[in-house]
Amino acid sequence: MKLVSLLGAVLVWTAGLKELASGAEGGFPARPQRVAVFYFGNSLTGSTAPELHPALGKSAGKEWVWDCMPVAGGQLWQYRDQFQLDGGIEKPDDFARNTQLAPKTPYHAWQFLTGNWDAVVLQPFGMGLRRVSDAMWGKKYNAPRDFGDIAAAKYLIDLALVKNPKCHILIYQDWPGLILANESFGHAGAGLGRTKKELNHRQMEPVRRSFDFPRQWLRRYDPDAEPWLAGGQSRDYDQRLMEELIRAYPKLWTEGRLRMIPVADIYYILDRKMRAGLVPGVLNLGEFYTDTLHHRAGMPAYTCAATFFTLLFGEKPHGLDYTLYNNQDAYGKDWGHGKDQHNDSGEVLEITPERAKVINDTIWEVVNAHPYTRFSAQGSTETLAKLEASVPAPEPVRVLEYGRLAAWSAMPFWQAALDRTAGKHSAWLATLDLNPWSQTWACQWLAWVFREQKHPYGFPEYFLEMDEPYHEPRLRHQGLCLQVGNPTDEEVEAFIYLARRFRRQREDAFFFGYFAWPAIPEATALKKKLKLEPWQLLPEEQMQALRKQFDYTAAWNAPQPIEGTAAGMKLFCEKLAKADPEIAGRFRAIPAGELLAALDAKLKAGALPGITGVGQFYKDDLLLRTGLPRYALAALRHAVLHRSPPAKLDAAYFNDPKAYPPDAMDPNKKRGVGKANVVVRDDDYDNGPHLPITPEGKRLVDDTIWELIGPRLAR
Repeated sequence: MKLVSLLGAVLVWTAGLKELASGAEGGFPARPQRVAVFYFGNSLTGSTAPELHPALGKSAGKEWVWDCMPVAGGQLWQYRDQFQLDGGIEKPDDFARNTQLAPKTPYHAWQFLTGNWDAVVLQPFGMGLRRVSDAMWGKKYNAPRDFGDIAAAKYLIDLALVKNPKCHILIYQDWPGLILANESFGHAGAGLGRTKKELNHRQMEPVRRSFDFPRQWLRRYDPDAEPWLAGGQSRDYDQRLMEELIRAYPKLWTEGRLRMIPVADIYYILDRKMRAGLVPGVLNLGEFYTDTLHHRAGMPAYTCAATFFTLLFGEKPHGLDYTLYNNQDAYGKDWGHGKDQHNDSGEVLEITPERAKVINDTIWEVVNAHPYTRFSAQGSTETLAKLEASVPAPEPVRVLEYGRLAAWSAMPFWQAALDRTAGKHSAWLATLDLNPWSQTWACQWLAWVFREQKHPYGFPEYFLEMDEPYHEPRLRHQGLCLQVGNPTDEEVEAFIYLARRFRRQREDAFFFGYFAWPAIPEATALKKKLKLEPWQLLPEEQMQALRKQFDYTAAWNAPQPIEGTAAGMKLFCEKLAKADPEIAGRFRAIPAGELLAALDAKLKAGALPGITGVGQFYKDDLLLRTGLPRYALAALRHAVLHRSPPAKLDAAYFNDPKAYPPDAMDPNKKRGVGKANVVVRDDDYDNGPHLPITPEGKRLVDDTIWELIGPRLAR
């Protein structure tokens, strides 16, 4: 998409804001002492902590006055409709002819109409540039309406210009959601998707540190896709929106009164700096999130607010008192977001002097390089790209996984955070079927899903992530990981079908086969006998006995070549090599079941006091316990993916039982359903008894993995 070039030096702010004499230092926009601004946004505008804006402006000697239309999840069309439908202002010009229409509007709309605003900030929602329908969010309309961001933004811009012909319009660029929390955990069969709860701060931490922000931000927007899957919260979407508005308001653009507040583009460069180790104590942009979309107090909120300040007042943010944003108690006042520590403002991500310098420098770099801020004659798409490329951030190895309950035990949503502790970079996105009856579906079932383009639970993400129509080649997943079932000819054919489909757009594609372990048959039978639901644990005293009596090595070495046996893994690999040597040449096994067999032999020989065999790794008939068992699987993935020993990995998250998300939750518990910002509580679920990771246990696991994997890599 062609973007407009910036013409000449940036024009100063015009009447409506107090102008400075021409020739302001550096050609920057004029620096007004006072700005009155109205925000049309939602909780992501709230993520800037507007309640702190006046004090932040005052710290730099400025008067920052604001008001807003606060609607949780609010979209621009909803604000338009408060004026147009509720207030009867069909066209913005109608208000110029009849100002008595103002009292008919809802309170905050009336506040806008009766106030004097130098600037208006519009926050697009990203559900579509154009979206014509006669119904929206359960409401039926008399005629089709355009609920897209373009039509709604144009109405609000026109109304702002009726109010003040010299008004400045700023488009607030928000950010993509943290899909690891929003999608992957939500697919648990008896879990978060049904209870509408969110992970708490502790559970979110390893998820945050595994988030691949660039991949989501740099995707392409598809106007024909489902709105929530179309890539609306992306750079491409915001650029298309700006181009449409520039064409609609050329005078506004050439006068420098239509601009963007490029928060997410600043985030992108901050993420690069974080991954390059240039932001002390912060590993990646995911650490800004408090839930699937909202941002934490401290660094994230200050970054947003400081960017607002720079665009509104035309000055560097370096003189701002960033410490205002370190005060947890200051958040929520005069804004109405509440004080839930796990949501909205979350827990403070402290702004230190070193971090503040990185933030302020990055804001100033981006607004001067950006094509839509009108700060510099050099601002352009190319200049911004050069700035981004100048930050030496390592690119992760991206892996897409489809799996089942055994894959869940490996905690793939934590993999990138774990790999990072050993200096390796990955981005592991897992889409898992966790329903208890899915254990036999495997590749054969998944191939059917893709061939028929029909998932029984309606998860369109399955198709998007495999085919990835919206991502540039460098951002696509390079690896595909599939949990392998019984080694039938049909299963092998299905694996090959999926691998070939994945490879169509990826010349360098490689493939993993995830080989699970045998179930404890007596535990399966007991669960059925006791008529337990899938999310209910077996009585611990009975499960303890079953763990100790289970002979893992015998089960793994059973002669029948089925899933969860050595014979099954061997037969699958042999059939794959024969059926498609080219795919087999790109294939790597993740031999989870074989690793557990090697550990079982050592444990039976007394390698760890108190643990007599791998049977004690089991939580129930198939899932493994939190702690050492799940770390072992994740460390194995690390060794296979990065061809690197796991000894340097930091297992701290795996050793914290309360850091784990719920394996399952009781959907019959209605507590919190339907309420906002409900988080997982300790009494909502039980992940079973934790098996702590001791230094001796970690060493045993790490050594055994490398004994298993190292020689194979050497070959």
